[in-house]
Amino acid sequence: MTKNKWYIAFGILLLLAGIFLVVKAFAAEGHPAGPIPWLKLGPVGLMGIIGGIGFLFLPAKIKF
Repeated sequence: MTKNKWYIAFGILLLLAGIFLVVKAFAAEGHPAGPIPWLKLGPVGLMGIIGGIGFLFLPAKIKF
């Protein structure tokens, strides 16, 4: 795979992981804390979504 495809693949993976963390944090709201503090991982998910979107558009800005 070329570098552009790697950036796009990593962007999609990061975007999906971020969406998962945000949805899981909303679902964990109001429930007792378990072994994984999902509510505290919500902001990490938001950063993952923003980073994933950035990686999706990065190959268009950089000429390899």
